[in-house]
Amino acid sequence: MEAWFPGEAGGTAIAEALFGDYNPGGKLTVTFPRTVGQIPFNFPYKPGSQVAQSRQSDPNGFGNSLAEGALYPFGFGLSYTTFEYANLKISPATIPTNGEVTVTCEIKNTGDRAGDEVAQLYFHQEPAASRLTR
Repeated sequence: MEAWFPGEAGGTAIAEALFGDYNPGGKLTVTFPRTVGQIPFNFPYKPGSQVAQSRQSDPNGFGNSLAEGALYPFGFGLSYTTFEYANLKISPATIPTNGEVTVTCEIKNTGDRAGDEVAQLYFHQEPAASRLTR
């Protein structure tokens, strides 16, 4: 368990979570790399753009020395219970310029313990170059 600046009641909160008396909810706000050799992560680039580098044969002998992926990615979280997402709805399907979008879904606790879930929604703008090639 990682507790950054937990405050005066941090010890009690950590103990309750470790012993299962409380089910913490939350997600990581940063990415933890597997090794220091991955720092900095190349976030401004396309997802997975540096992943395949270590699996290719390398005439210099560095082929399998690179670590792939994050140890704990942005948004990672653990829980003592499980959740089910259903009825995802996105409206409208295509967003007009300067338009709005509404996203809804149902989240159900399917486990044996009480808990809360942090629903995450990720989106990105399509790169201009790919729009020009259509």
